Amino acid sequence: MRTLTFNSSPHKNAQGCLRFRSLNKTRHTHPMFRAILQQSSGRVVLPLLGRQYLRQNVSRFEFVRFSTSTAQPQPIRILYASQTGTAKLFAYQLSEELSDQYPNRDISVKGWHEINNPAELLTAGSLHVFMTSVAGVGEPPDNGKKFYSWIMNNKNNPSLSGLDYCVFGLGSTAGHLPYYNVIGKNLDKRLEELGASRVLEIGLGDDGDCIEDDFDNWSANFMDLLEDAPDEGGTSKADEVNVAQDEAQVEAQDESSKPTTTTTQEGDPPRVKCPGVALADDETRMISSKYPTLNLIPRKADTVRHHLFKEDGSGSNPNSFYAKGTLKFDVIRNMHAEINGGESGMNEMEVMLSEYSSNKMCNYEAGDHLVIYPVNSQCVVEALLDNLDVDRHAIISVEGQPESYPFPTGLTVYETLSHCADLGALVSPNFVRMILQRKDIDYKAEIAHPRRTLIDLLFQHQRKLSLEDLLFQIAPMKP
Repeated sequence: MRTLTFNSSPHKNAQGCLRFRSLNKTRHTHPMFRAILQQSSGRVVLPLLGRQYLRQNVSRFEFVRFSTSTAQPQPIRILYASQTGTAKLFAYQLSEELSDQYPNRDISVKGWHEINNPAELLTAGSLHVFMTSVAGVGEPPDNGKKFYSWIMNNKNNPSLSGLDYCVFGLGSTAGHLPYYNVIGKNLDKRLEELGASRVLEIGLGDDGDCIEDDFDNWSANFMDLLEDAPDEGGTSKADEVNVAQDEAQVEAQDESSKPTTTTTQEGDPPRVKCPGVALADDETRMISSKYPTLNLIPRKADTVRHHLFKEDGSGSNPNSFYAKGTLKFDVIRNMHAEINGGESGMNEMEVMLSEYSSNKMCNYEAGDHLVIYPVNSQCVVEALLDNLDVDRHAIISVEGQPESYPFPTGLTVYETLSHCADLGALVSPNFVRMILQRKDIDYKAEIAHPRRTLIDLLFQHQRKLSLEDLLFQIAPMKP
């Protein structure tokens, strides 16, 4: 078959396409001229189909190289250990940002507790991002104890030579200062001792100041690292997005001139049919363009539970929001211990542990700590529910939920917002950017120090949220 060649700099196994440059300076990929750069000659070989068109319009084409390597980008594994859910939230926030920037890269998120054999968390050839908080007095989180003990104390640990890693620790200078971020620091040091290669200096998040800003700055450095570093084939990580887009254009047929049919106007969020749940007359509700859609089912009752315990009063349900061993007690008295307590003020609370208590299986010894789960103010919950377009008593189904959903299933929207989501917490930097619809923010000056909450931002900027955009980005309630 006769062919028409188009000169290009030769490179082994390079792939590319011909882009059509129109009169208005915009570029458009013409799929009929898909080409492969021959290994032997370094020429773009075009099939006979379309050669007459190319001869007449050759000055309006240019060759664009996709990639000079067939090597896959290095997978990224985000591994977290979290006591109250903040490290898990940060892990998924980083995963979402990476997925947006590098759609062709293999990115996964796992808790340290999700694999029976701790050694399986360390996969050769992957870049490992460890996130861990500190629990108690210098102890690892409950769901990270097995892996932490294995890697710190096992004398037979294999060499980790060739394993790339970085660590972000979560701690607080406001309490137990000698143990500030001790778990993250110990892990960072131990991985290096075992031969792993640190690709980025450890990040230290300080909940005593502004941990959200600390993580935002560290994750920005991590993204810069990926953008600047070439992979094994010599391709910059920043090229991966362009490569994916170009390859998709080449594989697709030329549909740009055909009209598309949508159910929403340009710029409007997507919507989904949800009978019995959506409040709109057309029975549709707003969903996220970024996060997976939750499976909601119609209400079964109008009852609002004041706690999330099972009927036996225990928090041992595997799907429970409460930590294992959480118990329910009667509160006898709750009063402010300071005249001007404010947010950080002290309360004096008296609970009943005697035979009058609703649970008689708890003994208290001097020095024991009592951890209490707070509940959001009802007026705050009501205000946020008014911002949503779903029935407050709709149930977040146990079945069919995405793996990344951060809260227990089987609860109503009202119960989830009342007990599981911290509506008084600072909004994460990425969440703020979505609400303000701009990327450049001074987080400490605009959000942290004025203590702007989600309700503040939504009312000031007149924003409406989908349930998914809310629940996948709001901080979990901390005891």
